[in-house]
Amino acid sequence: MRIATFLSVLLVCLTINVGVNAQTGDARVQAVKAKAESGDIESQVTLAGWYYLGEVLPKNYVESVKWYRKAAERNHAKAQGLLGFMYEAGDGVPQDDSEAVAWYRKAANQGSAPGQYHLALMHIDGRGVSKDIDEALKLLIKSADQGYPLAQFKLGHMLANGDGVPKDAIEATKWYLKAAMNGNKAAQLGLAGAYASGMGVERSMPESYVWLKMNAPYSNPNLVRFMNSIEQRLTQEQLQQAGVRVNELRKKIEKNLAEINESR
Repeated sequence: MRIATFLSVLLVCLTINVGVNAQTGDARVQAVKAKAESGDIESQVTLAGWYYLGEVLPKNYVESVKWYRKAAERNHAKAQGLLGFMYEAGDGVPQDDSEAVAWYRKAANQGSAPGQYHLALMHIDGRGVSKDIDEALKLLIKSADQGYPLAQFKLGHMLANGDGVPKDAIEATKWYLKAAMNGNKAAQLGLAGAYASGMGVERSMPESYVWLKMNAPYSNPNLVRFMNSIEQRLTQEQLQQAGVRVNELRKKIEKNLAEINESR
């Protein structure tokens, strides 16, 4: 799940300014292919992404790996990280955690926030590399400090649950908030729970409701019941204020996501 999610996010970021529309689709594809063949590194990464997603071109993981590898071998950090994902997932190549780690490390060494994050996860699990929580934390903090929401949420989750680190509810909610403001839905739910229980923050049912409302409606019956139970405790005025705050937060998060996309 985390591989598919991250690949989708990164590929959108990589192709956001090189999309194909109905009028210029064929011409655009041919132009990108020609530039990739001639050695243009960004076109190689774009072409690899198109083959991976299967939306602009027919899905072909082998071709995707080929073009990511060409860019990765020329020290393109995003391509290195994405090639690492393909080795971790076994998409277009035999599954190989050690090879995945090698490419993650190359990306991380160039300051890639996604590369740092996924190398940290490999250290946490001890896959393809020695299990090392201290090293994982260093990498997660580097990634999170760059505004990478998955790393921010992971730090919050570890601190909230004491996974390899001492429990620290206050620090956990700080990282949840950072991730939530960068669009991480799991962190938004984490904040809802924190405000409902008073974990690391002052207990506030209206604030819990706001963060629950961010991703409503829910299909999960437990979340539906949780949200309904809080809604029943709030006054009409509090519900109206929550609606206003949700709209404000969504605008801020949309702006933050746009800035993240521009920086990737």
